[in-house]
Parts: sequence; structure tokens; C-alpha cells
Amino acid sequence: MAINDFQSNLIQTFHRSLTFLRTYTSSNQLIVAANTAFSVYLYNFTRELLAVTGDQILLAEQEDLGQINFAEFVQENNSQLISDWYVACWSVESLLLSSLTTFYNQSVLDHIVNTTKFSALHFSNSNHFNLSTVIDNIMSKLFIEEWTSNISYSLYYHLCKPLTCFYQVEKHRNNFLISLITLIGLLGGLSIMLRSSIPLVTRFIFYLVRRRRAARQSAIAHLELPWTKKRVLSTIIRILVNLNLFKTAKHVQVRDLNQQRWSTHLFIILLCAAILIITAYNSINKISRTIVVNNPSLDSIEKWQADSYITSSLQCPCSQISAPYQSFFHLTVTYHQICSSDFISSRWIASLQNATDPLAVLFIANLRSHPDFFELLRSLCTFANNTISSALAGFSNTQLVTAALLVRQVFDHQMNSVADFFIQSTISDFLRLKYILSNLTQVNQFITEAYSSFDVELANVSYESSNIFYPYLTASSYISISNQTVLCFCITEISCKIQIGAYIAASYVILLYPIPGMFTGCIPMPSLLVSTLECFYDDSNCLSQIDKAVETNLSSWVTHLRSHLSSQFLQNTTIYILLEHMFLEVWAINSLFERYFNACAVQSCSYMILENYVAIEIITILFGLIGGISNALIFTVPFLSC
Repeated sequence: MAINDFQSNLIQTFHRSLTFLRTYTSSNQLIVAANTAFSVYLYNFTRELLAVTGDQILLAEQEDLGQINFAEFVQENNSQLISDWYVACWSVESLLLSSLTTFYNQSVLDHIVNTTKFSALHFSNSNHFNLSTVIDNIMSKLFIEEWTSNISYSLYYHLCKPLTCFYQVEKHRNNFLISLITLIGLLGGLSIMLRSSIPLVTRFIFYLVRRRRAARQSAIAHLELPWTKKRVLSTIIRILVNLNLFKTAKHVQVRDLNQQRWSTHLFIILLCAAILIITAYNSINKISRTIVVNNPSLDSIEKWQADSYITSSLQCPCSQISAPYQSFFHLTVTYHQICSSDFISSRWIASLQNATDPLAVLFIANLRSHPDFFELLRSLCTFANNTISSALAGFSNTQLVTAALLVRQVFDHQMNSVADFFIQSTISDFLRLKYILSNLTQVNQFITEAYSSFDVELANVSYESSNIFYPYLTASSYISISNQTVLCFCITEISCKIQIGAYIAASYVILLYPIPGMFTGCIPMPSLLVSTLECFYDDSNCLSQIDKAVETNLSSWVTHLRSHLSSQFLQNTTIYILLEHMFLEVWAINSLFERYFNACAVQSCSYMILENYVAIEIITILFGLIGGISNALIFTVPFLSC
């Protein structure tokens, strides 16, 4: 899954960057040396126009001029055409439209290049691409015939280097042994207790039996003394005083018997003290118990998590330690309304192109010269949408790995952190390519079809009777608008801006209406970024003023941007700020802890509690310990009483 995601994300990233590069080149109307996209021609306001003929510019009549948008390629001998190889406006477009069919044919390749021997490409049935596959399709696969992955678990093991392993096994034999050991301990304690108490009980019973027999056999009638509390107590004391647990057949002297009785008394005292101490200790001591609950509900788990005595030891392991974000986490976006408006539609752009004034259109600050403004804006919206869609698709398949169920608060915090990082990284990736292309455009001093970053100057060379002018390009240093001079030295000031307006051309260009917030300059991209969209809102009469100035009806069908919609951007926010936010109004984060709980699939939870021993447990412990204590006392007490 991870390998497939990597391959898909890599291809999508490359394709997205290439698409933006192609759109950036066309929208900025960059001129190429091959004259395949644009041709330069000159005119003056006396309507004497200069037509291009190679690298020479001749004085010509107006009716002889035709604007050349695409160079014409005429091949006299069609047999010399290269199969499936085309020429488009820009070299990249030419490459993508073509295929490699010719380069699999050795004879044709030798005919094209006859000075050096080149080997033709080899084609086999195992090739992923056909002979006629266009390079655009090949490039969409990154020129890769086959992906080969090599997964080595042994290498992963060596990198992991586990120090220890543990596992849990349930064995009934252990329970039997524990029960047997406990039973033996209890029997030991019981045997000591019974061995000590049974002789006393037996002696007392025999004493009562003898008394009754003696009373029956006595010829003299007498009244038997009643068993009062005092008499019972004195009898018990007498029995205890005379009790001898250490009697042996070898030691029957009075001195030996007294010592044995003292040993018995000390034994009983120490044994009772031990019993009292153990009972008191177990009564106040708390034991740790592990509670295991199978198939717990989410409500139960959250109740345990809220309990300060339980939450520190609570463990709810996930049976599924990894789950894709898409199963419980969703990011949805809302774009600025410009990216779905009529102002980036093909109809709007075509309307500006159709409103062309053949003279005023050549003036760089004229609105009708700038359909590229809206084409570039559309390409940025599309690039932002593609970037976000691709990033969201990759993010949705990313796995969240958790060995145990997270607390809801921790889960929410982690999801917010993940979302913030994803948003910032997506925006950074989006802007990085834009910055690279903008800097390359400035550093390489590319010139544009808009005639905004260069001047054409002519060198007059006389050859016999004809005047021939040789053009050459220089960086434009100033632009004059309505008798005002704006300095725009495009070598160093690529961000220079001039306000766009509605102009008409007479003997000089006349500004009819300055369009608020729209600017042009050296290159379309920087000009777009310093512009705003304030002209296109429904609380502005900007479009009506444009229609009035240039005699169009744009405002009759276009839908204005709605000023009443909630937005984080002001109407006079620059497009640069919109671009920094990827034209996004809202990133909506929706994380569902309940779905995460289901994806985790908790099968059991365990936690520890501290509690006192119950009476039966204390008695069991006492009986288990009495045996050992009694044996120890029996061995040591005789020496202590000497």
C-alpha cells in the first residue's frame, strides 16, 4: 500500500508541476527564439506599419500587414516530413505532442542524421509503451517502464535490532500449581492449629466425662456447682497454665516439665503476636488488582479515562494498530469565489479578446491587451485545486499508527497538529514552484509578447537605394502613460506596476477609465500578484464604466463577485495574499473519535485498582503463614526459654 501511494504521489506531483509550468509559460506569453509562439512587428501612430521579414524590418503599408500568432511552416517535399513529430508554440508542447515512432526505424534515422551513426531504439513486446505512444503519455509515467520493489524483512530486522521479546501464554498448569501450593500452606497452618487445639479440646471433653461418671457412682448426693463465668475462666487459665506442647517421653522431671510449660507459654504469646501483626498489616495494606474487561464500550472507556485513580494504569490496546486517516478524519476546503466565477471562464477571456481595438490593444496598460491576466488567474486556481486534491488524496491514505487507544483530548490535539502541519506543508509545496519559476523568469530576462519588458530599437543601414532597418531588443527603462512617465527598469524592478485601464487610440492613447486594483508591469505574473479583485464585486460599478468606455456589454451577462458572502479576505486584498492562502477561505477539520475507536477495534481493556484484603483473604493468608511461623517458633522457643 505504501509503495503504491509513493508511486501515485510521485507521478501526480510531477504531472502537477509540469502542468503549471506549461500554463505559466503560455500565460506569461514568453517569446521563444524560434518564433513559433509570437512574431515581433512594429507600427507607428501615423499608421505606417513595419512588417517582419526575417531579421529585417521594412516600411510597409497597413493593408499588407497580418498579425502572426503562430509561425507557418511550409514543407516543399512532404516525403521529408518526420512521422509523428510536430512543432507547436513552445518546445515543451512540441515534445509532448510528438512520439518516438521515427527513432525506432534505423533507415529513417540514418537518412535524418547522415554524419554520425546513431542506433535506433529497440522495441520489444515487453515494453509498456507502444511505438506510437506520444511523449506526453510516456512522461505522465515518468518514462518508467516498470516499477520493481524489493522488500527485505531480514534487513528490517537488522535495522530494528530488538533487545528483548516477550509474550503472554495462558497455561492451566500454572493455576493448578498455584492452587496446590496454596493448599499445602493452608494445610500446614491448619495442622498446627489443630495439633495445638485438639489435645486441649480432647482433654477438656474427657475431663467432663470423668466428672459425670464420678457423680453417678458417688453414693453421697451433693449439689454440683454451677458453671459460672468465673469458674469457666479459672478452668481455662488452669488448662493454659498446665498446657505443655513440648512434652517428650525423655524429659519427665519436674524441672523439665516446668521448662516445657514456659516454652509453651512463650510459643503461644509469640504466635498470637505474629497473628495480630499479620492481621493488622493485611487489614491496612492495599493490594493492586488488575481488572480486565472484554469488548468494552466507548462510554465505559471514557468513564475510566475520566477517573483519576484508573486512567494512569488504563490500557486499551488496539487490535488494528494502523488505520488510514480517511476512516475517521476529513479535511474539506472552501475556495475563494473568484476560482468559480465567470471572470476566469473561457467566455470572459474570449470577450476581452473579441473587444480588441487594433491599435489600442498594443498598449500594455489597456484592459483589452490583458486576457492573459485572467488566464493566469485561472491557471493559479487550477494549480491550487490540483495541488490540494492530490495532497488530500495522499493524506487520506496515510496510516495513523497507535498501539493503544488514545484519549479523546489527545486524539483531538494530535489531529489538529497533523492538520496544521499538512496545511502548512501543502502551501509551502505549492508556493515553492511559483517562486522558482518567477525567479527564473527574472534572472533569465525572458521577454513577453505583451511588449512590457523590452524595447525594439532599429539600426538604419543604407544599402544602395533601399533603407533597411535591423531590429534589436533592449530592456525597457520607462513607459509613458497619458503624459506621465513611469520608470520600469525591468532588469532589476520586475515588480514595477502600472495601472490598467480602458484606453482608445488616436494620435496617442487616451485613458477613458482607470480600473481600480488592476496593474500590469514587466511580466504578467508579478503584475497579477500586486493586483486586487475589487473591480469585480457587485457593489462596484467598475464593469459598467468599462462597458461605457469601450462600448462593450460585459456587465450584461457576467456574474459579479458577491460582496455579502462571508470571507476572510477583504475586497482590496491582493492576489498575492490569496495565492499565499491557495485561494482558500476555510480549511474545515472534521475528526470523529467514535470512528477512530471503531478503527482501533479495542477487544479488551485492563486497569489496576488498590483495595484492602477481605476477611476470607486475611484468614487464608494467616493459615498459610501459621504453619511456617509455628515451625520456626517450635525450633527457637525452647532455646529462648532456657
